[in-house]
Amino acid sequence: MGNDYLVIDPEIHDVNLTPDAIRLICDRHFGVGADGILYGPLKEGKNLRVKIFNPDGSEAEKSGNGLRIFARYLYEERYVSRKHFSIATSGGIVEAQIQDDMASLIRLNMGKISFLSTEIPVKGLKREVVDEELQTGGAKHRITCLSVGNPHCVIPMDVISEQKARELGPLVENHELFPNRINVQLLKVINRETIEIRIWERGAGYTLSSGSSACAATAAAHKLGLVDDRVTVKMPGGNLFVEIGKDKQTYLTGPVERAFEGCFGPHLEEKLSVRQSPRLSDLSDLSDPSDRRGRQPAPRLRLASNADCEPIAKLVFGVLNEYGLKPALASTDADIEDIESSYFGRGGTFLVLEAEDGSIIGAYGLYPLEEHTCELRKMYLHKAYRGKGLGKRLLDDALAKARQLGFRKMVLETASVLKEAIALYESYGFVEYTPDHLSSRCDQAYVCELK
Repeated sequence: MGNDYLVIDPEIHDVNLTPDAIRLICDRHFGVGADGILYGPLKEGKNLRVKIFNPDGSEAEKSGNGLRIFARYLYEERYVSRKHFSIATSGGIVEAQIQDDMASLIRLNMGKISFLSTEIPVKGLKREVVDEELQTGGAKHRITCLSVGNPHCVIPMDVISEQKARELGPLVENHELFPNRINVQLLKVINRETIEIRIWERGAGYTLSSGSSACAATAAAHKLGLVDDRVTVKMPGGNLFVEIGKDKQTYLTGPVERAFEGCFGPHLEEKLSVRQSPRLSDLSDLSDPSDRRGRQPAPRLRLASNADCEPIAKLVFGVLNEYGLKPALASTDADIEDIESSYFGRGGTFLVLEAEDGSIIGAYGLYPLEEHTCELRKMYLHKAYRGKGLGKRLLDDALAKARQLGFRKMVLETASVLKEAIALYESYGFVEYTPDHLSSRCDQAYVCELK
């Protein structure tokens, strides 16, 4: 959507987010670069809380794009197990709903809209700020102001542009009428189901997209009688879908993409006085806590290719040799000579776990069998990395990927000498069964129904 946020998890990065630190992190030349920071999750009763910071160091009450990003982070990192959950913000509780298994489409209940001047806030008598006149920059504009947990000023226009947003935005944002400053949207109504906006965000400036701005512009247009209650909002960064419910709740649906993950470099760490922290919970087991303290990035999972066949074979044969099991290149292990054809070409997948130095330390493959059934193959982990939760991470990912690919059942074959692996499978609900045949080095088979 052209609107990027950094999620800083306090259980991984122990950083004091002063205004100066926030400005440095968000600086695209001297820091990491972002349109804002999402700091959390923080515990607040039964809810998980996030603090939202603008790149100028100020704190925001809500962000529709930021909250969808944060919802995906919570779901991917398994802070939540259900697809429907709540997030606490300084602008109120937001209900999030994951719309697909990949968490690429997320719907938020952004709460009730208020046009009351005292709740936005706007100076003057208590009133609904609808279609009022505002004079600034030598011109008069009709404005409608509202709160969706954070303040917005919507200005309908026949022609909108980035230039107009850059010229008018800062004048309106900092107008004396708005004691807490305000977000600004230039609104063009295309038809009763479509609007287009240009955005000037308080504390951020010109922005390619904004979820709360999309909600505010839709709600203002709806209040003015210009649109129906289901509206597509077009922005330079992409489209979002907004619904005004009969209960006056505002719902926002849009995509989320994960761009990267990493750690602060040593020079930036020094400026920020960052200490990489171990997780305080066992909701994620990406690496050993000592790795977090030593600022070593967690091993990363990525899709394999035929360029990885040799190191995958080295990993697999190394583990087999460790347990006195023999490779079978002509049969059981023939698949790792051509990963792409054996797995991707059949509608399956194969992933490798890569250490910081680029070496492959773990792997697994999903091999399609009959309809809706896949076989878990080649799930191995280098002995130097066991006991750190990485086997659990591999299996978690394998089960999630299998569901994403539409499989309803997963089977696997194993050898009884692999006691740790069998204990892991059984803890995840795999049950032993008797197949029609077993490969030469295996003497047990397990099945798991994917719900």
